[in-house]
Amino acid sequence: MSPQNARYNCSIDAAMSVIEGRWKGTIICMLYMDGTLRFSELQKKIGEITSRILSKQLKELESDGMVTRTVVPDGKVKVEYSLTPKGRSIVPVLSSLAEWGAQHQCIQVIVPQNDVVSHLTDLDCNASSAGSVELTKEYSLPGAED
Repeated sequence: MSPQNARYNCSIDAAMSVIEGRWKGTIICMLYMDGTLRFSELQKKIGEITSRILSKQLKELESDGMVTRTVVPDGKVKVEYSLTPKGRSIVPVLSSLAEWGAQHQCIQVIVPQNDVVSHLTDLDCNASSAGSVELTKEYSLPGAED
């Protein structure tokens, strides 16, 4: 959201204005996990997003300084997207939101944590929401140091 259109008067609203949108969290997590991706790669990975919506969400993320758009001159034009340092800095926040969501809904989620991406198990809808969340798999992220 551009500063001239800001509609927030607290820091939570300011942060949420950057990540609001059906696909922005997914886009940020995929760019964090996979590094630089082309538009078509992102669309394929997300699956159920239209080109128009993906383009709109990426433009908003770029406008907010979360994503860098790079045109690669290679015969036909290729456009690549990657997270900026500002975009990477929101990953711990998204991780916390994903954990909270997993504890309060019956879904399977991906939680980026430090240099590892963990897939959470399907949660039991009848389990106490105060219970812990079980991580089932871990994957090293690109550029992660061992």
